[in-house]
Amino acid sequence: MAVAQVFTMSDAGPEQADRAREVLGATRQLDGCEGVLLVGNTESREAIGIALWRDEAALEAAAAKIAGDTKEAEGMGIVVDPIKFYDLVIQY
Repeated sequence: MAVAQVFTMSDAGPEQADRAREVLGATRQLDGCEGVLLVGNTESREAIGIALWRDEAALEAAAAKIAGDTKEAEGMGIVVDPIKFYDLVIQY
């Protein structure tokens, strides 16, 4: 069953957009990543990201990269809330 990884961030602004594109693009290339979406509000500097993974095994294989990306974001001053995981129920 597919798994959705959902993360929220604050203090994320347009000045980090180029690096976010690089990081999320690299995540998308990982085996088992089915897609990545990031939406943000430039006024509130909040963002929500969703990564879809083929299954839990693919997500677990990417765990080290995810942890490294989170630490890098925090080093840039972005507050990353605890990541949540959901089963994909409906996809069109």
